[in-house]
Amino acid sequence: MTKEVEWLIQLMKEIRINKTLTPQLLNDNKGAIDLAHSNTNHNSFGTKHMDIKYDYIRYLLKNSTIKLNYISTHLMEASFLIKAVGKTILLRSRSYLNLV
Repeated sequence: MTKEVEWLIQLMKEIRINKTLTPQLLNDNKGAIDLAHSNTNHNSFGTKHMDIKYDYIRYLLKNSTIKLNYISTHLMEASFLIKAVGKTILLRSRSYLNLV
C-alpha cells in the first residue's frame, strides 16, 4: 500500500496538484505498527525477512511522506474482503459500501 500512496503523490505532483496533507494509512495490526515506528534491529524479533519492507516504510514515516495509525478491525469497513467475518459484520459492511 505504501508504494501505491507514493505513486499517487508523484502523480499529483506531475499534474500540479499540491499535496497539503500527509496521507494516513490505517492498520489493525499493532505489532506491525510498533515495528514500523521502532528503531529496533529486526534480527532480535526473528523478522529478518521483513528488513527491506520495514526499512522502506520507516523511511517514508521519517520523511513524513505517510502517517501510519491504528484502527480497530471492526471499524475497517472493507476488512470483510480479506478476513473471515460473521454474518452480522458482512451485512453491515456490505450495506456501508453500498453493495447489493
